[in-house]
Amino acid sequence: MVNTADSTPKVSADEIGASGKADLGSANFVLADSPNPMLPLSILGLSVEATGIHSDSDSSFAPNKRSFSGDASFDSLTVTGKLVDNKTLTFSGDAAPDTVLYSSPTVTITLDEQTLLLPPAAASGIIGPSITTDAIDIPFNHAKFAGQTITGDFDIGQSSASYALTPPSALAHG
Repeated sequence: MVNTADSTPKVSADEIGASGKADLGSANFVLADSPNPMLPLSILGLSVEATGIHSDSDSSFAPNKRSFSGDASFDSLTVTGKLVDNKTLTFSGDAAPDTVLYSSPTVTITLDEQTLLLPPAAASGIIGPSITTDAIDIPFNHAKFAGQTITGDFDIGQSSASYALTPPSALAHG
């Protein structure tokens, strides 16, 4: 009798997964300008005050099934200032994925922003994809405040999860 079975180690699992979370008791972000340091007057560009901030991300792989999910919630959130047209925006509870709280050409405030990254090799299951969840995401796109231009991205409560599957051939040589 001749055994022609492959001697490469086999790995079997019902599901492989990863998760990440971020929990913050409170977060405060203030963008202000004091045009005259001798006066107790300042101009409020943006104020973000939040309590009970939670963000989680989950990524899993099972035969013929991939799953990615994220979630963000707040006990309370208040956003105000010149960059949001001097409005007072509030939110509490569980945010739906990619909830836009405020949007203008220069400032967007998104709650529970979920970003999925699928590397090219992820389709074959070798390099795993990832999910990132930002409880609050605030990109500035050439926003004008106090004579300055602001460009960049500000995140509060970021979580992420990813996995990478190792091909059996790498296990045989490792």
